[in-house]
Amino acid sequence: MRTTLQQTLRLFLIVAVGIFLAACDDSPSSVQDFDIQPDVQFSTNSVTLIVSGDVEGSNRSQVTVSYQGLNEHPQAQASGELGVEKVTETGDPQEGGEQTWEIAYDQSVDGVIQEQVDFTAPSATGDVSGSVTVTVSAITIQSDFSPTFATIADYEDAQRDSSGNGGTEISLSTDTVSPNSNGVQSLQVDGTPGGSVSFTRRASLPGLDRFSFLVRQNPNTSFTLTVTFNEEVDGNQVARQVEIPVPSGSSWLKYIIEFDQISEDFNPVATRAGGNGPLTEIEFSADADVTYYLDELFFGDAQGATVEIMDFERTTNAYRDGAFPEFGPSDDVAVQSDGPTSQSIEGLASFFGYNYSGLKVDVDGNDVVSFRAKATEGDELYVFVESAQGGGGYVFNSGQQVALPVGSWETVEIPLSELGTDPSVLLSEGISNVGFETRGSDIDVLLDDIKIISKE
Repeated sequence: MRTTLQQTLRLFLIVAVGIFLAACDDSPSSVQDFDIQPDVQFSTNSVTLIVSGDVEGSNRSQVTVSYQGLNEHPQAQASGELGVEKVTETGDPQEGGEQTWEIAYDQSVDGVIQEQVDFTAPSATGDVSGSVTVTVSAITIQSDFSPTFATIADYEDAQRDSSGNGGTEISLSTDTVSPNSNGVQSLQVDGTPGGSVSFTRRASLPGLDRFSFLVRQNPNTSFTLTVTFNEEVDGNQVARQVEIPVPSGSSWLKYIIEFDQISEDFNPVATRAGGNGPLTEIEFSADADVTYYLDELFFGDAQGATVEIMDFERTTNAYRDGAFPEFGPSDDVAVQSDGPTSQSIEGLASFFGYNYSGLKVDVDGNDVVSFRAKATEGDELYVFVESAQGGGGYVFNSGQQVALPVGSWETVEIPLSELGTDPSVLLSEGISNVGFETRGSDIDVLLDDIKIISKE
């Protein structure tokens, strides 16, 4: 999938800048009768520095300061371990000047901290001041991202649950959804101190190393989210917590938390895959009476997301040819499966599949439709993807016939370039259907983890 470059988070906060108008005559005769108003403006009032080391230079950022009506150029003072250094300075402080400052953080940090850089300069009416808020994080925070993953069906619906606790209330929202998410629903959380929202889902995560989620800020209130990961360890429940400050604003943010930032021994892997127990629940709690929104709770690796905990998107129609084939849950799953349930599909029939409305992914031709399968000898499936308006060649008759693995679980991957001609329409139009045909043969197969994933 197209790699989305990490960009510096820009959250706009109010800068306290004194603006004074010098006294003038009631009937000025020329422009010289006015004094220039003291004014300081910033290219951004908040920046985020990421010190995890994933992106070179992400622990530094530049801020431009424009000003007029001052007696001297502004000076800067940073708090804590922040460093600030002037890069350029041009113009005249009275008639109009501009500076560029580099803000840097060269120390290690656990979690997230907030510092600030204060700017001051004298004017004829007194000191003029302003500040830039600096969020320093070992956790990657993005404001620019795209929907690069989708679960079509993983048969864990009975294993998946969400609930509000301790006065926190939750509801699905179709009105407040990130334009960069992969669907049309998010979760509204009316949080309370001491309350929480819980997401119950048994998930085995072998080979994965990070958790990501989307949160929409509250426009009026900064708050701290405590994210609790509950993991089964040798039959016992172990809770591990990460605290994440969320500044006030109106943006959707993507947080990416590495496993070693959760705990050095965080290893949610089922015993069948060589671990000591799966993830069982994730809990979010805010420290204020605040409304915020959550979406796309995913686990993954450097290539992208691969396991969904909660996405709030569900098929609008899981269809089949009448009463056949026969569908049923099965606890026969692959060693590497991310959940405890698969689907048994058996009988003589012609088709089945999953309709969606508004499901979108930002993909290229190398990305794949992926699913796990275990079948009897000779079983085949015709697999196709349909875009919402049939664009990009994603129509029924552009599918591919694939032979299914016999006798053991294996992963089947079909490049999206083999199912259509222009994968960009799966973002612009969206996906309306991921379908399967048995082409009239008698089928006996187990399916699991049908997804669209990155293969970079």
